Amino acid sequence: CGPRRAQFVIEAVKDLRETLHKRGSGLVVGVGSPEDVLARIATAAIGTNGGNTDNDGGIHVRIVCQEEVCSEELATEKAVRSSLSRSMTKGGTFQ
Repeated sequence: CGPRRAQFVIEAVKDLRETLHKRGSGLVVGVGSPEDVLARIATAAIGTNGGNTDNDGGIHVRIVCQEEVCSEELATEKAVRSSLSRSMTKGGTFQ
């Protein structure tokens, strides 16, 4: 994209991050394929704070995405699920 479009996107993401922070939330921005980025985020969440634990002591990371219907997006979703399943090696679970 051109420099004006890039500047617009940067400012929009910065504004979204600030708005979420004011509401007690956050925003993680990643660069790369969805399967690589989401696996890195999930692995970091488990390593950093142990994720969320339940009564059985297991670690759970929740990633919520919209449901896709086109073949290209479904292939990406399948790759994300596979990558996340492989990355849950520290006792985490993925469904």
